[in-house]
Amino acid sequence: AGRLNLAAGSSIDVHAGSGGEGGEVLLRAPRTGSGAGTEVAVDGVNSDISGAKSVVVEAVKLYEGKTTLTDTGASTGTTLSLATVNTDNTSFATNVGAIKSRLGKTGDASFHVRAGVEVRSTGDLTLSKDWNLGASRAGGEPGVLTLRAQGNLKLDNNLSDGFNVATPFSSGTTPATLLAGDSWSYRLIAGADA
Repeated sequence: AGRLNLAAGSSIDVHAGSGGEGGEVLLRAPRTGSGAGTEVAVDGVNSDISGAKSVVVEAVKLYEGKTTLTDTGASTGTTLSLATVNTDNTSFATNVGAIKSRLGKTGDASFHVRAGVEVRSTGDLTLSKDWNLGASRAGGEPGVLTLRAQGNLKLDNNLSDGFNVATPFSSGTTPATLLAGDSWSYRLIAGADA
């Protein structure tokens, strides 16, 4: 329910040491609006942010009470499909230009608004089918995936990004192809204290 506000006059310094390439600033806030969310709970990014090679706003969509992650089809009850996640993220991404404009960041190549996905389970959470996030680039941006299980987190299949497929080979014997650009970030949590 909270909101993030980096007020003018404040500063964040993530300069690297001598010869370093600078830091990254990740601002995490919930998506707001109905359905997949059309906005993010960030009131302003007006701080003097120095030394950052990138500033990312992670707009988080929360999926609660899930126990099974699958790849295709409709999400129902305790099952969440990657197809649903992709649809929700694509819907959110249509508003990224307006969000950047509202925050005064239009034209700032180091500023990114990315889809965040957090899946929560009150028990075990199982990846029952491959999730290939290489094709999941809502608005041309990778996202951030958080899998948070109060019980066990079971990766029974492949969780992959950065390649064209979720397995080491496509078409049986053809090696997977490495994709260019940034990839998704993962937070994998078992035994989470809710």
